[in-house]
Parts: sequence; C-alpha cells; structure tokens
Amino acid sequence: MKAPTLRAVLFDFDGTLWDSESAVFEVMRDLYREHGQELTLETWSGAVGTVGGFEPYATLHRLVGPGMDVDAVRDSTEARILEAAREVPMRPGVEAFLRQVDEAGVARALVSSDRSEWLVTNLERLGWSHGWAAMVCAEGIAEHAKPDPHLYLAALEILDVPPTSALAVEDSPNGIRAAKAAGVPCLCVPNAITETLDLSGADALSSSLDGLDLLGVWSAVNAEKGR
Repeated sequence: MKAPTLRAVLFDFDGTLWDSESAVFEVMRDLYREHGQELTLETWSGAVGTVGGFEPYATLHRLVGPGMDVDAVRDSTEARILEAAREVPMRPGVEAFLRQVDEAGVARALVSSDRSEWLVTNLERLGWSHGWAAMVCAEGIAEHAKPDPHLYLAALEILDVPPTSALAVEDSPNGIRAAKAAGVPCLCVPNAITETLDLSGADALSSSLDGLDLLGVWSAVNAEKGR
C-alpha cells in the first residue's frame, strides 16, 4: 500500500533540535550537589518532555529542610540555566534535515511542552527563528503538556493536516507517547539524557539526524507501520 503524502514534520524542541536537556541536567545536578544531595539521571528523566513530572526545587526543599530559600534558589538556578543554554548548539544534522523539509515543500512546526518565550529566544540565537508554520507550546499548563496529545492535535488543526500525513521528531518517551496518541508516526532521535530510556513506542529510532534522508525516513516509518 502506498504511503500517505508527507505534508508536515512536527519537531520537539528541547533535546531534539538542540541538546538543552543535558545542559539543564548538569546545572540541576550541580545544584543538588551544592546542597549535599544527589540527583540521578533516573530521577531527572521524569521531568523530560513534560510539565510537573518531577519538581526539582520542591524535591530539593524536602530533602534539605525549611532552611532553604526556595525562591532564591530557583531564581539563581534559572539564571544559571540561561547562561548554560547560550553555549548549546544545534544537534548534528539538524540544520541539514530542516533544509530538506523546506526543499521538499513540507510544512515544519514546533510542538513543545516548554514555553514559547524559551523557544523564540533560543531559535533566534541558533539562527532558526524563520520558516515555522506553527509553534504550539504548553505554556506551563501541565494538562496540555506531553504525554497528553493536546499539543500535537492543536498543531495538526492549525496546519489542517491529518495525522497520517505528519511525522513527529521526538527525543523522549513522553514525546513519543504524545505523538502516537494523536495518531502521528514518530521518529525518535534520543540524546545523552534520553538514550537509556524506553523508546520502544517510536516507529523509527536514530542516534542522530545527521545523514538522514527525510523521504527515506518517511518511507521506512510507513513500512514499519504496515507490518
């Protein structure tokens, strides 16, 4: 059976287009160490790709006790995260893959559990603020964040594209589950934070976008679905 025509590629942002996940985790792990605590990757993974999956400041406060000024710690840590993010480049192969999407005449959109302000700021720094047909973000609303399909369904509605004609590009289990719940086939490109997690729900898995052929991936994803 012939694969549906690819009309849109829906990209996750953090950890997928750039490895901000690793940068944020390093800042948070340092924060915990400064307070005599350990933040493991296993624990942190609950925060990846969603809102409210793991509350690092509230958890640290419980571990340290009432003497910790949560607001001050949060403010200083968020400033450190912003500083660390300024040094993070696009992941290998991302820019070439985005150009393939554009050259194929396929719409590209962003679907993120983060806030749009974060995306806009960092896309401008990375040189990719242009060309997005839609940007759908959770804006701090946990009920809208992945793994709920809300963001994907909203993006499909904006683009007026059926789920079978879209490809999701994700890096985490929460992202995969959101895409699949919306009926969108998913390519997973994990990073150093997510590569050890259960990514079996994805239709295709690659360690990098580097060297990937867009239409080849689309054919492979649909072949896997047809088995």
